[in-house]
Amino acid sequence: LLKDLFYFIKRDLSQSVIQDMVTSIIVRNEAKEMNISVSDDDLQKSADEFRILTRLISANDTQNWLKSKKMNIDDFERTIEDTVLTNMVRNRIATDAEISKTFSENIVEFETVKIGRIVVDKLDQANEIFAQLSEGEAEFCVLAHKYSVDESTRHLGGFVGDVNREALPQSLVLKVFADNAGQYIGPVEDDGKYIIVKIIEKKRTELNDAVKEVCKNIIFQDWMKKRINKYKVNLPV
Repeated sequence: LLKDLFYFIKRDLSQSVIQDMVTSIIVRNEAKEMNISVSDDDLQKSADEFRILTRLISANDTQNWLKSKKMNIDDFERTIEDTVLTNMVRNRIATDAEISKTFSENIVEFETVKIGRIVVDKLDQANEIFAQLSEGEAEFCVLAHKYSVDESTRHLGGFVGDVNREALPQSLVLKVFADNAGQYIGPVEDDGKYIIVKIIEKKRTELNDAVKEVCKNIIFQDWMKKRINKYKVNLPV
């Protein structure tokens, strides 16, 4: 335990660092009880993946990165080992049955819909655009390119792509995900702008690999909360 504490004392003890410390210590203790250990091959593979991800190509790149983070090579290896152990524990507790249960309990949150959007400054203009769309007088992509003030989608003809509930303003969530939603929704006011949404495709919610990873994270976070209570840890707010 003292070795664990010394490692974290070297870093700035912000709330996030304290939370990392608690997670690390708990995961290491629980991993021992589960007979989970990290091999040298596991560490090397994870370290290589991290260097590729962060573009630490040369040894000099790695040393400069460590210096910028106020870490040495032992700290780096400790961080990599924590990551590997956390993933191994997460995969152990996130059984197929738990993943299926979590998916069923949170299925609404996993729903996605493919949309386009037009954003304008004035309600009168938004109403006119919506009327043209409803009456089939103009193409959505043409109107988006001509009138939308959303520079991230205007040049794409208003195309946004797949979104979930969290990616939408609350004023749009229920309308977009309603079973009886029409092809066009709006205008809806959000942050002083007016939005018109085109429903391109409603996608069936499936337990694919990406959703499984989200479920694993939910399971792990719930497991961690229980372990924090078990060890009677009081985290700062």
